[in-house]
Amino acid sequence: MQRIDLDSHQIDVEWFGKPSPGPVFVCLHGLVDSREIWKPLAAYLSKRGRVLLVDQRAHGTSTAPPGRFTRDDLANDVVAVMDQLEIDRCVLIGHSMGGMVSLAAALNTPRLVTGLALLGTAPHCSERTAQWYERIASAGEEHGIAGLRDLGHWAHVEAPKAVFELIDTWIAESGLA
Repeated sequence: MQRIDLDSHQIDVEWFGKPSPGPVFVCLHGLVDSREIWKPLAAYLSKRGRVLLVDQRAHGTSTAPPGRFTRDDLANDVVAVMDQLEIDRCVLIGHSMGGMVSLAAALNTPRLVTGLALLGTAPHCSERTAQWYERIASAGEEHGIAGLRDLGHWAHVEAPKAVFELIDTWIAESGLA
């Protein structure tokens, strides 16, 4: 694990794979999740390039400055981390909120992004979904992980073999290999 200091807060990241001529994959988790969700995929992708798992602001072991933050704040964090780590170009992989952050980072700083892989995400959400996200964020802020458990069942499943085959095909067809 490596801690990146962004002055007002720290972002924790973890590398998989060795520096190589292959692509750099930067993985961004969803709301109330952490970089841990990406470890099965990171082990797989690290055979094709270098993989950076990021604990986004106020998630996992990363810290956050006081107050609320926006999707653009999270996207700016990703860009700042990439700049500090001297990552010139990457494939952003985002799940749910991480996909929204990936989209924002790609739109705000297209020079950094060679590709996007978005899982279970959208460019925006409905009022009802926004209220659900607010409820989750508030429960986490007020009661920590216990508050999140009270909201319902959270489960993670490993990616099926078909996902890995799809990634192989995408890498081969994109010329990133």
